[in-house]
Order: sequence, then structure tokens, then C-alpha cells
Amino acid sequence: MRPIAIDSFNRDATVYAGIYQSVQGEIGFWVDTRVYGTQVQPIPELATWYGTAVAADRLTGDGLLGNTKAEIGGLWSFFQGSYQKTANGTVATSDKSLAFLDAGTTAGLVHLILATSETVTTAGIVWRFQDSENFWSFLVGGEKCQLLIQENGICTSIAVSDEWHLEPNTIHSLQVLDEGTAFSLYLNGKLIFDTSFADTRLQNATGVGIQSIESNNNLYFRSFEAHPRSIPIPNELNLGSPWVAEGKQVLVSDNFIGTQNTDLAGKTTTIADRVWRKEIGTGIVELTGNNSAKVKASAKKHNPGRTVYTVAWEHPEFADIQVEITPPGNKRGQGEKGRGGLIFWQDPENYIIINNWLDDWFAGASISSFFTINGFEDLYDAVWTNVGSRVSWGVPHRLRVVFDGLNYTAFVNDEPVLYRSLRDVYPNVKRLAINRVGIVANWEWGNDTGSIFTNFVAKGQ
Repeated sequence: MRPIAIDSFNRDATVYAGIYQSVQGEIGFWVDTRVYGTQVQPIPELATWYGTAVAADRLTGDGLLGNTKAEIGGLWSFFQGSYQKTANGTVATSDKSLAFLDAGTTAGLVHLILATSETVTTAGIVWRFQDSENFWSFLVGGEKCQLLIQENGICTSIAVSDEWHLEPNTIHSLQVLDEGTAFSLYLNGKLIFDTSFADTRLQNATGVGIQSIESNNNLYFRSFEAHPRSIPIPNELNLGSPWVAEGKQVLVSDNFIGTQNTDLAGKTTTIADRVWRKEIGTGIVELTGNNSAKVKASAKKHNPGRTVYTVAWEHPEFADIQVEITPPGNKRGQGEKGRGGLIFWQDPENYIIINNWLDDWFAGASISSFFTINGFEDLYDAVWTNVGSRVSWGVPHRLRVVFDGLNYTAFVNDEPVLYRSLRDVYPNVKRLAINRVGIVANWEWGNDTGSIFTNFVAKGQ
């Protein structure tokens, strides 16, 4: 896991730990974020004030800072200037002071508290510190903030702004969030310069520290901490893997060889000699004579409602089925609609359908799942996810679904795009028995206009 921020002021009476994700895909969103579980746990090894830091020091006490031991991260080193520790924090006792720690780990999050008085001077964070001639600085003063890089002894200003600055008699929080290829700077929780910086220079340098431009006995450095870019997930937060299953052995397959314009019903599969049977609908899926089966429909004459064809399946506890689907048409605006998919069938009153959805009126495409349980189907219980351009007119894609009667994962071209349990929708549902599997031209706010199916494969464990 990766630390992303420190709330240094802790002004909330109650903190609600949790996660927010309003949609999984759906309108205007894609499927690139997938949340499988959440857990909140106290972590004893992180009970110190600096938590996961590899370098940290409260910077309070007495005496010079140089060559003193930080709470974690080793000894403070100098190459110029000096700092004095006090009960209120560390202060710069000479101009152009810089102190650093090197814990041998690249920093992903560096945080510092600066407490000002009436007189405000310029100070801040040093990171990606390689040596005295190579490092980055994030400095803030009473009138401006600036981002600097020292390379081979030459100091270059990367960005300067007077929009962000230190206020007198105020406690400030400075933060650097660095992922290695880019970094962001924050003052009191606000993004400085309104942007992040893509820059890999000195990305492997491991030193971090503090810097002052002027001496100031009333500008206090406090609570310095640097955390690594990645941190092992504590055992207490180990949720395990999401449900994952995979078919190992091909038990049924069909390459849809047959005479053109012949109804798929009654055809025998290529492997296992299972006979296709129409379960639902008045529409027709017919052989093309070209190793495929096509929904008998067009943009002018749509398929008349949900149409389902299945074959017998002898492993009711698990099935891993896939088929290659080519949606009708070749571009948007032709009035073509894709609704091709797969079905897991227990009986006429219990089954689950997973199909694609492609239509002119929506900019993306989706993979949808519909449930008929105990003879009842609520279309608004359907679970779907926007897959963007992964499904498109005239372009074949492989739709694969793994189902154990309760949990299912849908894949488009081997990428998982939809993961659910039936109990996410119906908490008390009983596990379905998979007695038949097959293909479907579904109704989903419109009907299919001619999807083509090739290479149906069903695997068992």
C-alpha cells in the first residue's frame, strides 16, 4: 500500500474510516477501479506518532541538531549552516542551513510542520537528496513559495508563485507526495501550483531533510517525517484474494459448423454431442454456413425480445463458459444494437444472463447481468458496468463468464470487467444449480439486430 497524505491538525472529533465508490462503471465511468472488500483494524506496530515512516523526528529538545539521532532514520547531517533544538521545535541559527537524514529508502511522502511568529522567513522540505550538489527543495516564505532543483551544484527554479505563502503566527503543514515519476506539493492540504510535476530527476536519491534561507529564532520546525513509496500491507489488513475460479477442462464446445439459415435448435455440439435447445423467445439464432451463428435480425427488423439457446451441463456446481461475439454493424449511427451474451440456466424460473450492450444513444458500451430468481425478475436489479471502447460495432470480442452458482466474474478479452455475488443483490438467495449453459440475444432497453457468435467453449473444474 502507499501513504498519500497526513492530517497534521486532527480537528475532527470523529473520524469515519471507510471507502466511497458511487458506481462500478455505469454512465460516464469505466471499470478501471475495482473494490473487492474493506476492513478497518488497529495496527499495533503503527501506534507511534510517525506510523510507517522510515525517517522521523519531532525536532524538539535541547542542543544543536547536527549529529544527533532522529527518532527513526539515523543521524542528522549538515553540509552548511546550523540548527538549534528547543522545547518548541528546531530553529535555524545561521543563514542557508540544510540538515538531512538518509534512511536508505526513497521517500514517497514527506511532511513537516512550520510554526511562524511575527517575523516570517523562508523554509521548507528537502527531498530526493543525493549529495550537497544534487537535491530538490520545496520552500515557502512570507510572500511566495517555490520549487527548486540543485543539479551538479547549479540551482534552478522550476516554479514560483505568490498565491501560496506562510502567514504570521500560524502553524503550517508542508507535504511532498512523490511516486518516483511525478510529485505533488501541498501547503495546509492545498495543492501548490494547482498541478503535479512529472520529473524523474534524482528519483532514486534517498535523502530527506529541512532547509532555511535565513536564520530565525522564532520559526520552528516540528514533526518531520518521511514515508516510503510503498509499504507492505499489515497482516491485520489481509483480506485475502477475491473469489477466483477457472475452468480447467473443455467439456463442451461448438464451432457452429452447419448449413446456412439453419436454426441452431437441434444442432449437436462439436465436442460432447450436446443438442442445442431453444429455452426462451420467438427470435431465431441460425447458422451462417461460415462457422458461426447469427441472430436473425437487422437494423430494420430487430430480434423480437429475449432469445435463449442452451445445451445440457452435467456439473451443476461450476461452469466457465465463453463465446466470441461480433456486434452488428461497423460504426455508430447505423441503428445497430448489440445484446449478445451468455446464460447459466437452472430451470425456467432460475437463471442468470450476462450480455453486452451496444447502442447509438450512449457513448460507451457495457456488460450487464440480469437475474431471474424463483420466477421473478426486476430489470432494475440488473448489475452492469461501462466498458467503454472494449465492445464496438463489427469488432469481435471474447465474452467469458465464470460462475459457481453464487459468484460470477465476467471477462472481455481476458480482462475482468464485472465481479459479483448473487447475494450482493439478493442477500438470502440460495446457490443456483447450473443445469444448462448457452447463448442469448437479450432484451435490454432495445433488442439485438444481428450479433454473430463463434467458438462457444464450456469448461469444468
